[in-house]
Amino acid sequence: MPQFNRPEVAMHRNTAGLLPSHMWETDKKTGKVKGVKDSVRDYQTKTPVPKWVQL
Repeated sequence: MPQFNRPEVAMHRNTAGLLPSHMWETDKKTGKVKGVKDSVRDYQTKTPVPKWVQL
């Protein structure tokens, strides 16, 4: 069941896409990710996050 409007599904190519969806702050109008909540700043993924990802 494709759900392309879900940002956590659309970011499957991104390393930061491994973060749980509730930790992303999404814009309710556009559905795009505005930023990452403060609770994620100390979150460590198994793979290093690219430098262009701003947490």
